[in-house]
Amino acid sequence: MLRHLSKYRAPVALGLGVTLLSLWLQVTGNQWVRTSINRLDYLAYDLRLNLTLPGVERINQQVAIIDIDEASLRQEGRWPWSREKIGRLVDALEQQGVRTIGFDISFTEPERNIAQELLRDDALQEAASPEQRRFLEHLIPSVDRDQAFATHLEQGNIVLGLLFHAAEADSAGLLPPPWAFTMTPESQKIMVPAMPSYTGNLDVLQDAALNGGFLNTTLDDDGVLRSSPLLLRHEEGIYPSLALAVARQHKDALRFRIDTAEVGERSAVTGLWLEDYYIPTDQYGRIKVPYVGKSRTLNYVSAGDLLQAGVRNRFPKLQGAAVIIGSSALGLADLVSSPVQPAFPGVEVQAS
Repeated sequence: MLRHLSKYRAPVALGLGVTLLSLWLQVTGNQWVRTSINRLDYLAYDLRLNLTLPGVERINQQVAIIDIDEASLRQEGRWPWSREKIGRLVDALEQQGVRTIGFDISFTEPERNIAQELLRDDALQEAASPEQRRFLEHLIPSVDRDQAFATHLEQGNIVLGLLFHAAEADSAGLLPPPWAFTMTPESQKIMVPAMPSYTGNLDVLQDAALNGGFLNTTLDDDGVLRSSPLLLRHEEGIYPSLALAVARQHKDALRFRIDTAEVGERSAVTGLWLEDYYIPTDQYGRIKVPYVGKSRTLNYVSAGDLLQAGVRNRFPKLQGAAVIIGSSALGLADLVSSPVQPAFPGVEVQAS
């Protein structure tokens, strides 16, 4: 036995050394070591992802991006577009048979009302007659672009984007109804990240749309977006991401459930249910972003082309589709670093 061990002394010692080193690397609190391990994990994940990208032939053809691109801005004018024009875009999408619309945009500020501004003008107040002032007051509702846009939102299957903030600050706008509540001591143990403040949409718009989802994503330590939260918590409510909210609307999923598992004194998220469709997540309700390729692998349709089309069924690939409205235009695009491309459009992350 001793002779056998002495013969294989070097391989046994090497194996034992590697095992002890692996164990030490797993339990050590050394920050440099932990950072190095994470970096190796990231590199391995990125390599595996890029080697297994499904490509165009396997993407979901029922998902599309409505791109407010450079060509759209040349055709329709600089951003921000008026609410009247955004309303026309919603109408154009519905005419093409789009089933569900998500906005990778927030409408946080009211649009200017010309009649109200004229009434507030000091010089006009002095010069205008009572009849002229009454005429302007009567005109206010007819030039209220926010209310007109709200009418478009009431008629469609639409999800508005909003933002949560990790820092304490004054919140603005209105939140949509939460999907779940954490009002009991047991439910408060859930490991969904809590956000103390938010920037929502104008009350009149969020009330009209009813549905909303957050646009927040999370970057890894190296600044790359590999995973993203599907759930976030604010006060006693749990809210969905834009992508999850659009998916639920598109599937007409009435039932929503969060599966959890007890981990010590906390409840770790294990997955979500939309009716009978199961989405596995990590303990915080995050998923790996299922990238299918480099940017523009998914279906892109120019918003300007839609506004100019005026013909039903000119875009057959939009029939029955779920679309995300966002921008790839220089200066407007929300670009992130992804495992598949250093500058990847944020709107395509949502669509992915």
